[in-house]
Amino acid sequence: MNRPILRLKNIDQYLGKRHVISDLSITVPRGQVYGFLGRNGAGKTTVMKIILGLITPASGTVEVDGTAVGPTDTRYLSRIGSLIEEPSFYPNLTGAENIRYLSRVRGTKPADRELLGLVGLSAHADRRAGQYSLGMKQRLGIALALVGDPDILLLDEPTNGLDPEGIREIRELIQRFSREMGKTIVVSSHILSEIEQLADLVGIIHHGSLHYEGSLEGLVGTRSLVIDPVYPDAAARSLNQHAVPFEMGRDAKLRLAPRDREATASLVDALVADGVGVAGVKVDQCTLEEAFLAVTGEATTDDLIGARG
Repeated sequence: MNRPILRLKNIDQYLGKRHVISDLSITVPRGQVYGFLGRNGAGKTTVMKIILGLITPASGTVEVDGTAVGPTDTRYLSRIGSLIEEPSFYPNLTGAENIRYLSRVRGTKPADRELLGLVGLSAHADRRAGQYSLGMKQRLGIALALVGDPDILLLDEPTNGLDPEGIREIRELIQRFSREMGKTIVVSSHILSEIEQLADLVGIIHHGSLHYEGSLEGLVGTRSLVIDPVYPDAAARSLNQHAVPFEMGRDAKLRLAPRDREATASLVDALVADGVGVAGVKVDQCTLEEAFLAVTGEATTDDLIGARG
């Protein structure tokens, strides 16, 4: 049961002479939401197309449930549902007819009413899909990805173009599929706040290479007590005398292990008694935006939508 359900090993891919995916390996545990985070053009969609067999990598392997799949092996695809780039459906068919048609193509039992109910489209089952709003089209795309009850869902930028209410609805759907239905979900996004709220694990892709894979906690780090002293050198001497471990940042602020309110108050009292002026005290944690910049070595997140404050 501990075996990853999806694994990519040492994937390389070229676009002409340009190396677009470089020695990329990812591991997706069963039943979790894997957040694939990166700028537009970082290679997220290319990786998803490789998983689906739409692109054959120059080198490397894709494994599903521990079994390597080749370029001509399509049997594993019944275990994967996908929404890549934008929903694909027949606009002149109703939502229910689209699902029934895809079910026939895949040779699975039609479950149009059930699937439309899962994504909140029951009231619009008999309406032509071309008349759906953007958010409804996204939800129909997710319903189509669920045809055949796949184990894995690949959702490429599923909230693109949606308003805040539509984003919230898609986020709640993804959480429900993971927590209540046990689906393994890979969500690619350039929206920091979405990955922050959704993902159990995060993979950061930058210029086609994986720069981080692990938990959000491991990425943003633990909380710290931050003291802003008027006289940093004097504060450092005082803390050393009291045998209190700390780090001094380039901003001359002191970062210590978090402690409760009483212990914090006692520490500030000790600093003041030693003649150290304390301009401010707060509990701080690295934001996802700061962590992304640190991992990628970039200076800005101009084309990323920032994380919650």
